[in-house]
Amino acid sequence: MKTVYLNEDNTIREIIPEYALPPEKWYSEAFARRCVEVQDDVEQGWRYDPETGQATPDNRPPEPKPPSAEKRLGLLEEALAQTDETAIALFESQAAQESINAQQDDALLDMYEMLGG
Repeated sequence: MKTVYLNEDNTIREIIPEYALPPEKWYSEAFARRCVEVQDDVEQGWRYDPETGQATPDNRPPEPKPPSAEKRLGLLEEALAQTDETAIALFESQAAQESINAQQDDALLDMYEMLGG
């Protein structure tokens, strides 16, 4: 059996060498709590299954790589342009609404005057 240190997702991060056993003697208490014993043919990066006590190669699909700085910059510039367009459209809409409100006010005043007000 080998003693291994597990990441939070139960991926084997480190295989503890025999000279450093038991881990409670050589490592911190928090580190030692993340150590478990598994079969001898284990490799770093494998996943530990707490239900079976066995480790197997990690066959999850790799996580997507984050976009490059240039790609992120392009996405941010695009989002900023959309925000600008939205702000301009809202401003123009507000101006148009103010014009409609003024026309309605004028029409109401005309009707009020026609009614003898």
